[in-house]
Amino acid sequence: MAADHPDLALGFEDEGWWSRDTQPQRHAWSEDELVRLVEQTVSAKDPDGKAMACYGLSVPAAHQRHLRFVQGRPVSRVPCAFLAWLACSYTAQGQRAL
Repeated sequence: MAADHPDLALGFEDEGWWSRDTQPQRHAWSEDELVRLVEQTVSAKDPDGKAMACYGLSVPAAHQRHLRFVQGRPVSRVPCAFLAWLACSYTAQGQRAL
């Protein structure tokens, strides 16, 4: 449908978050072994948050990718603000739907 209507933008949105204390290990993501998750503790005096979140949208037909990184875990107001920004951005480009 998006291919037939240039005023529509078809994209793929995703979000993820991870602890800044333990970096993700891609080699641990396998079907061979069970991976156990252990909650890490952070000192109460640590000025930095313990997590980082990433939001992204890929619109292949327009060759566009948008990423937003924020401190902390995903909460409703953050992805809502990201989606509102995307809506404004694509409206300015002449798209009526995302």
